[in-house]
Amino acid sequence: MAMENLNFFEQKLEKYLEARAKVDPLFREKYPNEKKSVKECAQFVIEQVAESKRNGFDDLEIYNYAVHYYDEPDLKPKGKKIEGRIVMNAAQELTDEQKAKIQKEAEEEYKRQCLEKLKKKDEKPQKAAKKTAKPQKAEKVGDSQPEEKETAQKPQNEVQQLSLF
Repeated sequence: MAMENLNFFEQKLEKYLEARAKVDPLFREKYPNEKKSVKECAQFVIEQVAESKRNGFDDLEIYNYAVHYYDEPDLKPKGKKIEGRIVMNAAQELTDEQKAKIQKEAEEEYKRQCLEKLKKKDEKPQKAAKKTAKPQKAEKVGDSQPEEKETAQKPQNEVQQLSLF
């Protein structure tokens, strides 16, 4: 398991547990326990998640495992080595430089996408014009009556549709 994610996970658990201890008087009595640690709490939570054989948990479910660990005085992690990744919903604070870089990249990507759309839009009418252009029938030499032209005018009451594609 990635140590960086594990440490971040432990920090998130500790932050939640401290906040919970401030507002919950029953939990406040159990949380400062010399026999328990946030590191062991995180291991217990990870073991519970692994035993459930589920992927994806609500944050509250994870925090409830942590609270349960502190609620039960004799509860300890089993010490199993668990292979996997910890993925959390956590907002990352960005520096102003990072924000500016991301903004610039997003603007460049947007411009690139707009240019591609314009190029495709310009290509479609050209292709359509090539496909729809039909040669007109040539009049036979010596015929006294000209053939009807294919492009006869439509009656005025007929509705015409405009196609953009």
